[in-house]
Amino acid sequence: MLVLIVLLACRGALEPIDSDLDGFTIATGDCLEGDAAVFPGAAELWYDGVDQDCDGNDADQDGDGFVPDAYAQAHPDWRTRLFGHADLDLGDCWDEPDEAPPGALSGAGLLGADIFPGALEAWYDGVDQDCDGASDFDQDGDGFDSAWDADAEGLVGEDCADGSANDPLPLDTCTGETLTAAAPAEVYPGADETWYDGVDQDCDGEDDFDQDGDGFRVCEECGDTDPSVKPNDAPEVWGDCLDQNCDGNDGDEDRDGYLPEGYDLACPDWATLNPGRDLGDCYDSAAAPLPGGGPLNGLAAPAPAEVYPGASDLPYDGVDGACDGDLGEFDADADGYDSAAQLGYDGAPAGGDCDDDDPDVSPGALESCGGGDEDCDGAVDEPDAEGCDPYYRDDDGDGYGVGASACLCAAEAPLTASATGDCDDADATLSPGATEVCDALNRDEDCDGYVDNDDPGATPRSTYYPDVDGDSYGDKAAGGKSLCEAEGVYTTANRTDCDDARADVSPAGAEVCDADDADEDCDTVADDADGSASGKVRHHKDNDGDGYGDRADGGQLRCDPNSTYLVTNKEDCDDTDANISPAEAEECDGGDEDEDCDGLADDDDDDVDLSAGLTYHPDRDGDGYGASDDGRLLCDPNDTYATTDSRDCDDTRASSNPAATEECDALNLDEDCDGLADDDDSTARAAGKTRAYPDADGDGYGDDSSAGILRCDPDEDGYALDDSDCDDGDADVSPAASERCDALNTDEDCDGSADDADTSASAATKTTHYADDDLDGYGDPSATSARCDTSASWPTTTAGDCDDDDATIAGLLRRRPRPRLRRRRRRGKQRRRRLLLRRRAGAQRADDRPLRARRPQRGVA
Repeated sequence: MLVLIVLLACRGALEPIDSDLDGFTIATGDCLEGDAAVFPGAAELWYDGVDQDCDGNDADQDGDGFVPDAYAQAHPDWRTRLFGHADLDLGDCWDEPDEAPPGALSGAGLLGADIFPGALEAWYDGVDQDCDGASDFDQDGDGFDSAWDADAEGLVGEDCADGSANDPLPLDTCTGETLTAAAPAEVYPGADETWYDGVDQDCDGEDDFDQDGDGFRVCEECGDTDPSVKPNDAPEVWGDCLDQNCDGNDGDEDRDGYLPEGYDLACPDWATLNPGRDLGDCYDSAAAPLPGGGPLNGLAAPAPAEVYPGASDLPYDGVDGACDGDLGEFDADADGYDSAAQLGYDGAPAGGDCDDDDPDVSPGALESCGGGDEDCDGAVDEPDAEGCDPYYRDDDGDGYGVGASACLCAAEAPLTASATGDCDDADATLSPGATEVCDALNRDEDCDGYVDNDDPGATPRSTYYPDVDGDSYGDKAAGGKSLCEAEGVYTTANRTDCDDARADVSPAGAEVCDADDADEDCDTVADDADGSASGKVRHHKDNDGDGYGDRADGGQLRCDPNSTYLVTNKEDCDDTDANISPAEAEECDGGDEDEDCDGLADDDDDDVDLSAGLTYHPDRDGDGYGASDDGRLLCDPNDTYATTDSRDCDDTRASSNPAATEECDALNLDEDCDGLADDDDSTARAAGKTRAYPDADGDGYGDDSSAGILRCDPDEDGYALDDSDCDDGDADVSPAASERCDALNTDEDCDGSADDADTSASAATKTTHYADDDLDGYGDPSATSARCDTSASWPTTTAGDCDDDDATIAGLLRRRPRPRLRRRRRRGKQRRRRLLLRRRAGAQRADDRPLRARRPQRGVA
């Protein structure tokens, strides 16, 4: 069947064949001719290796892109079996499109298309969506199913934390506080338990805050690792490092909140055994001696609960009631000195403090003015006592002394002055309290070290102004100086000089134009603002701000430019454009502007900047395209150089340019200038073309199976106008050839018939064939036919059978039979001859059928 289809396809048009009569052909979608059960729309029998409905898919029933592994095992060539399997992958664990898999919980709503390798897993619905084979109730993968999520049969596992939303939150049973959950994979039956984190790691259901299982949580007892230690009424054995009754106290016998010194050395876990208590108690039992010795000075001893670190310590009793090493026991005022009125441990006064109730009185205190003995030395108000004042020797009695001072609580002659600084203690008119006066003797009356001009306080004074340039006019901008008499540059009492650095500038000066706009006559106006100024120059307008004045402007005499008259030149040929002036470079522009103001513009100016120019080419044929062999850089085109397009391949022919259409022509001209002409150019106009057919064998006839192509030169380059060559690979086969007999039954003349079927076959190539009725290999010499090939009617080219009715007689002379036998044989032979002729006639029709119908010759396009 396949061979026939291929042969027919090679010969030309093929009529669709529906050999299995299922209503579909290969051309209309049938994927298996010969099987009436296979056609588009047929019912698919999944996984049988046959694509009944011709959609390319026999293994992915739910259409999720994956097929069951069992299918590949049954059909190892599954991927190439059908065209639709190429993009599929293995591993689908449920392929039914309209049914949920076994074990799916009610309401899961998952069908085959939702279940495939790589799908997003939804836990605890009873469906293995991603087909990884893992339990759908073991999200954390620890090998134990969730104890809180039931399967379709209502069964649950043993894992008390699987990552499910139903997992209980870890809880501190002592405080009721919710704790941080552990990783689900760390929680499963048999896991190592971590106590007091609220997580039941081994899933045994026990309280995580009762490690010893004695019914008391860690927050309710004093030892959660020993079930024998728990709250009870047993008497306490003090200091044995065991809290027998769990009352939180093993070492504080007097219950003052402090443990005896050294308890921590005997019981390293003292803080756990005695929560809320501190170390350092120096007297915890009446059986122990009092700390420090005592009692002394007739005072009573304290009870053990009254002695602890930080307790109030009664002074002078010789007992260390605050457990601080008896610090301050005899120093009630805490000034660092023990009392001289109380006895110490040795029976003598404890110290030298003459007033132990006043911290400001002690042997180490400073004596102060006021009549008391603060330093306990027996004297009062000594020199240099705190609060003393300095006093100086004052011989002239003016209240100001000289020499070194002495610090006294009160004045004592001759130290009577409380101030110093007298510059002459023999003259009462000279002292720091006196007034400085301008006088001819330049005396320092106020003893400040300055006299007259050097002393700002000297009177009477006048104001003098500086005259640096010596023009007798004081500096207007400078401040004056109060002096007793003229000094240095402060020589004048007026201040009218507006520039005291220039002797030519003063109210007596003459105004002139200058670069500094100096006000030489000090009348507050300068240069153009002063009508008396000399030296003015004519200025011109510069409207475009390019530094060059307008040629047409008459100008104005001025010292300096202003906002209207800005420059002293008038060389700008266009004062409205800052890009036009003698300083600019001539440039190519569309308006032919004279940018450098030399009277020439663009290409007329030899100095033009051609960086913005273009290369222009001659256009001799006037088609808008120039030749590339001649070009000139210009601002603008001219009569000779007219275009920037240099793509004209023939500047003497206006019909040839890149905008033209390629035409078929005898000269093979390249009209569109793309380097190709006529048939070499695919853009050549079709209107000038003729349909031509491939002539591969060069016999002048084109291939009759080709639709042909349009060509400018139809009979060149292996093409021909005639399309009647039935074998374009053989130059001996064409309509011009002569039919001849050959072993392949070739149709040499392409008339649709070959050898014996073609009446025009060359007789010279034919062979005489004979009838052989008895099929003995020898023909009847009386029954002949000139033929190319043997046939059922003419099976042999060997003559000589003398009796073609008897296969045992061939090519031999026989004895003449008797007349009756001869007649009988003759009648039988005649009957057989008539039968044979009828057979020959039928066979001849069968043998002489043409090989194919001749196709009509195509016309010329």
